[in-house]
Amino acid sequence: MQVLANRFTSDTPDAEIAEAILRDGYAIIEGALGTSDLDTLKAEIKPYLSAATPDFGNEFMGDRTVRFGRLIYLIPKVREMVVHPKITAACKTVLTANFPTYQLHFSGVMHVQGGAKAQVLHRDTVLFTNPSPPTVLATMWAAQDFTRENGATVFVPGSHLWPEDCIPQRKELACAEMPAGSVLLYLGNVIHGAGRCEAGRERMGVSLQYSVGWMRQEENQYLATPLSYARGLSEDVQRVIGYDLAARHWGYVGQHHPMDFLTRDSSVGTLDPEGYNFPGGFRGMTATLDKEPAHPYYPVTLDD
Repeated sequence: MQVLANRFTSDTPDAEIAEAILRDGYAIIEGALGTSDLDTLKAEIKPYLSAATPDFGNEFMGDRTVRFGRLIYLIPKVREMVVHPKITAACKTVLTANFPTYQLHFSGVMHVQGGAKAQVLHRDTVLFTNPSPPTVLATMWAAQDFTRENGATVFVPGSHLWPEDCIPQRKELACAEMPAGSVLLYLGNVIHGAGRCEAGRERMGVSLQYSVGWMRQEENQYLATPLSYARGLSEDVQRVIGYDLAARHWGYVGQHHPMDFLTRDSSVGTLDPEGYNFPGGFRGMTATLDKEPAHPYYPVTLDD
């Protein structure tokens, strides 16, 4: 198993973190959440976790993994995490190099229970043939210590640059072990999956994933967060969940900026804001719409 080198703190320069993500496909920021923040987060998650049930027998979703979403609406602490300065800086560098905006793509709590098998390894961006420019940047926040024994995320560093038909070997796998309060950032086309959780153990993580602004969100934030509730959120959270233009004149409502519609103030936004053009366009991207991806899943685990 590989030893992970890309470990940083909240004091690390933003450019250094972004460079690691673009080069190796991942970065870990330790101490992103303090003890009191963690306590608050776990207390807010607890009632919803107790009401959820695992999807037994589902190999991809996790045969003993409890999940629930709509975190912007349900979990107040997540509204701070989703616009954490280090995450915002990484998204702006990684996702807007070729596309003008980014948005929240998915939110979910993933609680792996004891006895869970390793999730099948996969990429999140199977829509595009690999390699391609970054379209998804995922974060996994450790609400508990992540260890190999309790199902820490397994991934393949550098696999975002691999040709589509390349299959990982066991020696190329890495395990994102990290203390509670840390956050793993990884590109959506990095091969990854939850690890096996030994009996008597558990691990809980909060997944917040971001995509370029023109993509359809995996979790529909407009329905997940009621409009009346969204109007009470801070502007930076409103914009990141989708109340922004994807590009110039792209995503407006009745010839108005979506923030105008949300705030009922027709003077907030312009449909032609500076910096909302496509600096890199869609160059380097090949869609897989006419065929199945070469390898939707990869039959290798740390437990082979």
